[in-house]
Amino acid sequence: MARIIRCLPVNVYRDSGADCTNNGVSKFFDRLLVECPTGPYSFDAEHEIPLNFCRLNVRNFRGEVLFDIRPATVTASGAVVDRGNRWYMMGGNFAHTPDSRFRELMEARGRSAVHGAVAIHDRVEN
Repeated sequence: MARIIRCLPVNVYRDSGADCTNNGVSKFFDRLLVECPTGPYSFDAEHEIPLNFCRLNVRNFRGEVLFDIRPATVTASGAVVDRGNRWYMMGGNFAHTPDSRFRELMEARGRSAVHGAVAIHDRVEN
């Protein structure tokens, strides 16, 4: 059975200095594909999951809703989860797109009037 995942492309913004991702996904790609039910791109997770596929993570820190983007995979049941069951942290890069669906995605997950770039958490310690 096909597991079609829809996604939205977002641009990666890097510091012009050193890379601190420790070979995270944002080091190798200028665009990431973030899971988004209304996104213009799709893939069949049954066949191949793009290396630049990510998910928007939502967390609550001291009463404030915060977002980050993490490398993702798709389980056999179709759930989108962090890739590799790793502890991801900020590697210094950010993601953003002018596409209004990105803001709508964040608003649907708990925060209104979100503007600006989102931290990419793709660094792992070995």
